[in-house]
Amino acid sequence: MRIVKEIVKFGLVEILNTFLSLFIIFMLMNYFHVSYVLSNLCGYIVAVINSFIWNKLWTFYGKGSIKTDFAIFMVIFIICYLAQLGLLIFLKEVLTLSVDISQILAMIFYMILNFIGQKYFAFNKKYA
Repeated sequence: MRIVKEIVKFGLVEILNTFLSLFIIFMLMNYFHVSYVLSNLCGYIVAVINSFIWNKLWTFYGKGSIKTDFAIFMVIFIICYLAQLGLLIFLKEVLTLSVDISQILAMIFYMILNFIGQKYFAFNKKYA
């Protein structure tokens, strides 16, 4: 039952992160004409800070030190982000999907990887 609670809480945090990052991404792309790759990075930077705070304190109740949890969290973020960015570029450049659809699909992929990484590594008591 605990895993269901964590998935729901993580989902709520990710919904907030999704809206926050998509807002930043689409604002930068569509109103400030920033490249889709740089817009994507900016959106994820803001969301990752929000995600760490909410998931440490509320979703997984991370008991480790902030420094240790944040270091592991950032390694997981970088791995997930690079996998997401690779998929984004593949969808946009190779499959020639629209940049908006590519951003959304890559974000869903990122959320799945990120949940696994946070649950089993960043906020796992074994690694804290």
